[in-house]
Amino acid sequence: MAKGAGRDESIDALKFYAMGLVVMMHEFNLVPAFKRLPHASTVVDVLWAFSMPLFALLSGLVLWGREGHHPVRFLWRKAQALVVPYIVWISLELPIRQFVFHMKGYEPSDWLPRLAWALIDVSRGIQMWFLIALFWVFVVFVLLRLVSTSRWWLAATAVALSQVPRFWPDAPWTVSKVCWLYLFLVIGYLIASERERLSPFAWPAMIAGFIAFPVFVAFDASVPKELTALAGIGASWAVYRVLPKRSVAIQAHWGRLSLGIYGAQMLVLPFLVFGDGYLGVALSWSATMAACVVISLLLERWAPTRAVLLGQWPRPKPRAEAAATA
Repeated sequence: MAKGAGRDESIDALKFYAMGLVVMMHEFNLVPAFKRLPHASTVVDVLWAFSMPLFALLSGLVLWGREGHHPVRFLWRKAQALVVPYIVWISLELPIRQFVFHMKGYEPSDWLPRLAWALIDVSRGIQMWFLIALFWVFVVFVLLRLVSTSRWWLAATAVALSQVPRFWPDAPWTVSKVCWLYLFLVIGYLIASERERLSPFAWPAMIAGFIAFPVFVAFDASVPKELTALAGIGASWAVYRVLPKRSVAIQAHWGRLSLGIYGAQMLVLPFLVFGDGYLGVALSWSATMAACVVISLLLERWAPTRAVLLGQWPRPKPRAEAAATA
């Protein structure tokens, strides 16, 4: 895999790709003209099937080796990186949905109640729900690792929790999404932990996913959604393994700003609707993604905005290094 500055560029590039899928879903779901297009709901179902699981799996891949031995410190860092940007972005997003979206004929939002409950019920976070859901996924991960650090234990509990929505169909939205995403975070974590052993099977798995995904989508009712998501993830990874390195490197930098794109999309999407039909979707999506990348690049330039809006807080220096520079 391509690497840059100590980071796996494929992972960062896939973050940008996954964020592009999310913005595309929101184009179809929030713009009335696009929502009424033929097969729009099918497109959304296909994108939804693996986009958020892909994000969770990527989070698990980079988690391996960084979970540390201090649960409170680990969760504090995750709260800074996820909860703080979540609160700030939805504080900007929800009023805009209420006023701007309503003026343009978009779906209105009872933003004050949603803002008050957003930390507890992720469905009230509207399009930013994934950040707080992912934080709770990390909480579950830490709690289960306090019981045992065995990989078998993590795998078994992840499979068991993924079945909660199936056996508890009326589970709160937060519980349902956290249990669903936790499975993919653990899969990513376990893949990273066994990277050397699994590397010979990488290409066969990706090719199998590329072939299986359209089949699973066609027979959606009879295929477990976990398999559909994994096939979509494998197909996506196969594409990024054959892309030119330069393309991966560019997308990797943008992928490191994916949280900013995630937050900024709702500030610009209602203003960047061009034309109608699927060509209008493509133009609007391209303009929205470009604007979000520019906004994120600007936010990256200042330490305060980089911290509270992009989740990139400065890391404290190790004690030995701090003593040496004192």
